[in-house]
Amino acid sequence: MQKYCYYFIFLVFSNTIFAQNKYDSLRSLIKNNSELIVFEKIAYFRNNVFFEIPCILPLKITESNGITSFYGERIHPVNGALDFHHAIDIAAKEFDEVFSTANGMIIESNYNKYLGEYIVIEHPNGYQTIYGHLSVRYVDVGEIIYLGEKVGAVGKSGRATGFHLHYGIKKNGQYINPLPYLFLFQKSIH
Repeated sequence: MQKYCYYFIFLVFSNTIFAQNKYDSLRSLIKNNSELIVFEKIAYFRNNVFFEIPCILPLKITESNGITSFYGERIHPVNGALDFHHAIDIAAKEFDEVFSTANGMIIESNYNKYLGEYIVIEHPNGYQTIYGHLSVRYVDVGEIIYLGEKVGAVGKSGRATGFHLHYGIKKNGQYINPLPYLFLFQKSIH
C-alpha cells in the first residue's frame, strides 16, 4: 500500500511538495506494480473527502523551516504586548513556495496592514485556511484550488519581523490550532 500512496502523491502533487524528478520517481514506483492497481488507488484517493480538510504542510520541509510562533498566548514580536496568536508562524526563506493544504476555493486574495499579502481558502466541511505575510499571491478570488497546489510565496509583508508563513485554520468560523492538521495525510498512509 505504501508504494501506491507514494505514486499517488507523485501524480497529485507533481511540481509541488513531493516530486523532484518526475520521470525517475514514476519509473521506480511502478516498476514492480500493476499500473491498473495503482490507478485504482489514485481514483479512490482523489475522490476521497479526506482532501477537503487541511491535511499537509503548507511548505516543503527544509532545514530553514521551523515553527517560530505557536497557536495561543504569546508576547507579540512587534509590539511586545501579550496577545492570542490565532495561527502558527513557520520560518522559511523568501520566495519559498506555499501550497494549499486541502481542496477548496479562494475567497480572499488581498493585502492588509497586519497580514500583508494574504490568501483565504474556503474548504468543504466548514474549514478555511489562511496564508499570510506572502511576497507573492498566485491565485485570485473564485479560483478552485486542489491539495498541494501552489498559491503563493513566502515573504515578510505586513507586520512581520522576518520571512515566514502565517498559517491559520478556521472551523465553522472559529480559529483552531493548525498543528494537529500538518501531518494528517502522512499519518493516514502508515
